[in-house]
Amino acid sequence: MANYLLEPVFKYIFDRKFNPSSFEDRLEMQKSVYILQNMGISVGDYNFLWYKHGPYSQTLQDDILNLSRTSPDVNIKFSSDAKKELDALKAVIEMKDIEYSQSEWLECLGSILYIKDNLLSRFSTDENILTELVSRKSHLNKTKENKLALNVLKQLSL
Repeated sequence: MANYLLEPVFKYIFDRKFNPSSFEDRLEMQKSVYILQNMGISVGDYNFLWYKHGPYSQTLQDDILNLSRTSPDVNIKFSSDAKKELDALKAVIEMKDIEYSQSEWLECLGSILYIKDNLLSRFSTDENILTELVSRKSHLNKTKENKLALNVLKQLSL
């Protein structure tokens, strides 16, 4: 059964309709749901594991693929707390002067968060986290953007 919150959350954050056949849309959905869960916003009950593009949930992927078949147009009213967190993530995604594409930026953010919380010791330094990111994802090698992503996640209290 599809999760009917996914499309309205995606539309709110990205200002466009979700396209389940687009790899970038699916990647952006995976990373934004992962980050939102870590911000305390429940978009579903998804467990994430490390995969080639960072944090990934097979259950979320199944829900995403079911959206095209079963999802009616749903008008969701978000609570003020949810809107505050959605707006915070939206602002991070829309940051200017980022040398990554939008999907790479989200992959960077989600991957740093996953590495920090799940793959390294809680005593790891920022340098350890960023070194691990680049060692696992050689295409995310922009030092300035990676440092910015780590600092943004700290500002979001993640």
